[in-house]
Amino acid sequence: GGGLPRGTVFGYGTDDFPQYSWSGVSGSFLLSSASDTVFVYCVGPDGTSPVHLAALSYSSQGWVPPDEDDSAFTTGVSALPDSMTECDCAVQLQHRDNAAYVGDRTGTREELLGKMSDPSRWSGSDSVRNHLPGVLSGFEVTPP
Repeated sequence: GGGLPRGTVFGYGTDDFPQYSWSGVSGSFLLSSASDTVFVYCVGPDGTSPVHLAALSYSSQGWVPPDEDDSAFTTGVSALPDSMTECDCAVQLQHRDNAAYVGDRTGTREELLGKMSDPSRWSGSDSVRNHLPGVLSGFEVTPP
């Protein structure tokens, strides 16, 4: 298999992560300046099915109900996969050019997922860029 090893810190841009050695890949990763959605997932045991881990969306529409009709999804419109509708693993933020989690970083897995899914625990700006070393400080996961 390919992909990132478990626990890998990853990001976009070599200036923000100088401690890591980056190699180029073909293609591009360009988020829309108006709205976009990112899903983090791994491949399940069958080797083909996605296991959704987290989702982030910034748009004025918010999450909409799933729909079989692709025309229901336009710019700024995303739906959570069925596997994510009952979890605290997705956050919907207002559009900002920069956003960072500023909430508590200690708790059980479930507590941290709930905290990170709460938009009030995020700070965003269209003019101030986040200082990544502070944003990337670690989390302490405590036993349940």
